[in-house]
Amino acid sequence: MEHDHHHWRNDLISITQKLRGHGLTEVNGGNKYSSSSSSSSSSSSSSSSSSVDVEFNEYNLFRKSFDVLEKDDVILTNSSTEKRLRWVRSQIIGSDAQFDTPFGKRRLTYADNTASGRSLHYIENYITTNILPFYGNSHTSDSYVGHMTTKMVHEASSYVKKCLGGGENDAIIFCGSGSTAAIKRLQEVMGISIPSILRERMLKCLSDEERWVVLIGPYEHHSNILSWRHSLAQVVEIGLDSHGLIDMDDLRLKLEFFKTQNHRPILGSFSACSNDTIYIENIEEREDAGTPQIIQKIRAALAFWVKEYIGHKAIERQEQVYITRALERLLPNSQVFILGNTTAKRQAILSFFIYSSSSSSSSSVHDEEKNKGGLDLWKTSRDKPLHGAFVAKLMNDLFGIQARGGCACAGPYGHRLLDVDEPHSLAFKSVIEKGYNGIKPGWTRVSFPYYMSKEEFEFIIAAIEFIAIYGQRFLPLYHFCWKTGSWIFKKDCVTFGGSSIASVIEALTVKHDENHGSLLSKYLKYFESAKRIASLLPKFPPKRRIPDEIDIDLVPFRI
Repeated sequence: MEHDHHHWRNDLISITQKLRGHGLTEVNGGNKYSSSSSSSSSSSSSSSSSSVDVEFNEYNLFRKSFDVLEKDDVILTNSSTEKRLRWVRSQIIGSDAQFDTPFGKRRLTYADNTASGRSLHYIENYITTNILPFYGNSHTSDSYVGHMTTKMVHEASSYVKKCLGGGENDAIIFCGSGSTAAIKRLQEVMGISIPSILRERMLKCLSDEERWVVLIGPYEHHSNILSWRHSLAQVVEIGLDSHGLIDMDDLRLKLEFFKTQNHRPILGSFSACSNDTIYIENIEEREDAGTPQIIQKIRAALAFWVKEYIGHKAIERQEQVYITRALERLLPNSQVFILGNTTAKRQAILSFFIYSSSSSSSSSVHDEEKNKGGLDLWKTSRDKPLHGAFVAKLMNDLFGIQARGGCACAGPYGHRLLDVDEPHSLAFKSVIEKGYNGIKPGWTRVSFPYYMSKEEFEFIIAAIEFIAIYGQRFLPLYHFCWKTGSWIFKKDCVTFGGSSIASVIEALTVKHDENHGSLLSKYLKYFESAKRIASLLPKFPPKRRIPDEIDIDLVPFRI
């Protein structure tokens, strides 16, 4: 539904009040919101450097050895959660970075932590000051550098193991590039990893009873699906229940079934689970043959230290505050559709659609469908959603917010979320094979890490609400590449009023000097600029041409 300008003006006033300190405050454990003054302003560039310096000096007490980190009293219990969060925010590398967009300079606001986190000055300074000067090969203790490096590596490994709940009978193996490398290493240990050219030949030599059964969940990353399917294992997928969660009844049935097949070896590889594994003695030395990942292990231990310093309960509480507030704000918005179960406890991650509108849209039918909770991907009663990457592009260009568009490397789960049946899936595949990767359906994703400031959180939510109102107006300013699915800004575009978009942007850039001013003033200027440009663009832009090889009814988004 298209909101009028007065509605947006009231929203902007509300945003201003919240960003000035009348917004998020924790109440009784952090699950409520109230109007009260906040000390969060100290998390911005105007932070008290003295408090940060004092706390940083406390951190330096641990610079000599990880032995201190093993002590239970190492966590500074006299520091409040907010003080600790301010410290983390002060340590983020690039927290004040700015970059050029088609609409002028924008402060970088990072909301893609699901994909990659942010580096901290504390960790990098620790590595530079205390590790690299004494770095050496860990296979010798004869030299000083060899002795110190070996000691630090063992202490870092022990600390990470302790943080993960490991004991004397557990082993920890550092695999390199994230979970993907860990899954691959596990397959090698199980003896089921094999070159693709030999797979069919080896399968003919194995009976069903000799093959591993690997159970995977319904919402796995590609790396936890494809690598198992390319191995010698039999892959069995557990379905979704009626609430969009893993079907525990289905899991029990499949476990019982395979247990009756001559006690076949079974492994569960799920997105979130914990299991106990017995390891043989000295496996860590065996699996760490050659020069180990010395710096990486120490950096990982320092990252775990930061997590322990904040506390997992405080992290969970803070993120639940953010995701609860985000759902409260966005679920009532008829132009926004949140993917997944919105009543179950969830991580501080939002995957969403923003629907477009047209002059012929029926608001009554629209609201009726919205209340049913249905996902209207192929326009049965309301206009199609905006392309996920387009929304991410607008968040980047208009506001400097780093989001992600697409299916987030979760294609099979995406099919379920978007109700893509087999005929549609085959139709998508056919178009993609013709070279039109842009046909792929997807969504936009943002995340709210525990250390995100309240101002940044409000800014991101307000940006989503702005795009829900005005987003489709910006479609004519971008070229859509059907081959890649990317959106490219048109520099020579003319606005609805006849002015070139370049001249409008130039005038706004001169008016708003992005190198000065508080964080709040920058955010408000971004909204003012975006609103000014939107007012010069058509409310219902004409739809662009679709390649002849693509069925217009197959396109799941507004072009």
